[in-house]
Amino acid sequence: MVNVLELINELEQFDNKHGYRMSYEQVSHQLFPIVELIVKKGEELLPYLHELIKYEETWSCLFALMALKDIKNPQSVPYLIDFLKRTNDSDYYKSGEEAMFALTEIKDERVYSYMVFILEDYTNNPEKYNEWFSIDAWCFDFTEQGNKEVLPLLKRVLDMPNLTDDEQIEIKDTIEALEDPEKWQRKIETDIQILKKKIGRNEPCPFGSGKKYKKCCLN
Repeated sequence: MVNVLELINELEQFDNKHGYRMSYEQVSHQLFPIVELIVKKGEELLPYLHELIKYEETWSCLFALMALKDIKNPQSVPYLIDFLKRTNDSDYYKSGEEAMFALTEIKDERVYSYMVFILEDYTNNPEKYNEWFSIDAWCFDFTEQGNKEVLPLLKRVLDMPNLTDDEQIEIKDTIEALEDPEKWQRKIETDIQILKKKIGRNEPCPFGSGKKYKKCCLN
């Protein structure tokens, strides 16, 4: 049985000159199984993961953020917010994206307040958010928070001239999901049934997993 410190040491194995010459694909191939084991340990490993994300230049930081994204523990909220504040203007956009996803999937009043703060700042200074920030993903994650008070702000964002067509669609979907969650869920279930009818069981899954549809998203 692998103990806690062994898992952390495994996660840090590429934090060296040799590791930094490796590609993301090379490193991820070996670290994804470690991340899965860490997620199973859950809360037990949080202090170690929170320490690792203080060093955004390391491989272990990036994969610690991936683990936190799946653990979804409210204890991680202040550490993730600090990470995003600290790295907002840095070159580590990949880690910033992972921190964003890890934070916004945690339902917590502190997360909601921070998301509103960032969204309001985005409406006034969109040029600040060209690296880790994804406006459509950020907005849609308000459905995870379930707070309808953000609706006027989302509608204001929807009127911004710099949005792409895809971003507008995603934000409209967010507004619909927040305004009437039950209707939105019915729509999702209908879309899933339509998708199942259109895709053959043995065709590649359209979500890019590389597996056959029956082995991936069919169920």
